Amino acid sequence: MCKLTVADPASTLGCVGVGQGTRTCLAGARLYTSACPCAPAGGAVLAGDALLECVARALRCAVRHERNPLARPTAFDSVSVPAMPLSDYLRRFRREFRCSDSVYVCALVLMDRLLESRGSTGDQLELTAWNVHRMFLVCAVLAAKYNEDSTWRNREFAVIGGVRVRELNRLESIVCRRLGFALNVTPATYAEYCRSIAALGETGLVL
Repeated sequence: MCKLTVADPASTLGCVGVGQGTRTCLAGARLYTSACPCAPAGGAVLAGDALLECVARALRCAVRHERNPLARPTAFDSVSVPAMPLSDYLRRFRREFRCSDSVYVCALVLMDRLLESRGSTGDQLELTAWNVHRMFLVCAVLAAKYNEDSTWRNREFAVIGGVRVRELNRLESIVCRRLGFALNVTPATYAEYCRSIAALGETGLVL
């Protein structure tokens, strides 16, 4: 398992916001680190809360903060933007999911696959402030089930994620269908995501 390190997670950069609104989290992270002169090449080591903070930063790189007025609400959209910051939401996962750190990197991979997938009508999902929490919750649940030897039931996962179990079941079914049940992550893809989010961590990015 790749381990990643943050030099100074409290430092603030002047190039914040580069990469926001890209199609995928990986593309956003790469765009940010390539455009920011203070971003190193990656390769340091992270685990635990520091890793989760880097995953949250990668998510923020792709989140849109304005809704497309022509787009219909999706099954993942909340009525309002959740009050809990992404970093706090992911830290709750780490406390309660009781799974390995690799699950969160794999969840990010599944999230990007979901964003690149097309529905039955050819539609593509956009990551927004209204749906990022629920999308990542479902991808984390699927990543845990696929990669861990034992996990909670959906009833417990729903409580941790702050949704009804019936809603989680429905969203899980939607994601599985859109991904064609392709939940595996190759070692090469895993390493690629580790390198990219490690670079975000080393910049001390604040989004």
